[in-house]
Amino acid sequence: MSKARCDLVCATWKKLDPDGCGTLDVEQVVGAYHAGKHPGVVKGHCTAEEAFSAFVKMWDKDADGKVTKAEFHNYMEVTC
Repeated sequence: MSKARCDLVCATWKKLDPDGCGTLDVEQVVGAYHAGKHPGVVKGHCTAEEAFSAFVKMWDKDADGKVTKAEFHNYMEVTC
């Protein structure tokens, strides 16, 4: 990951995790991600709940209901 991309990912994480605890729970992600605007929802292919669930699964690789900073960074690195 380039330095510029890494800086952007770190800034995004800080915005998502303002208390600095190092993990996000589902409620925090709900507040930041509006699944109703997902293309699949807009086209009627899935519900907002389904789109949100798929979104969280991309980050929460161990399915513990928490997204760690490492999981977030790994996702962002893979999607570059």
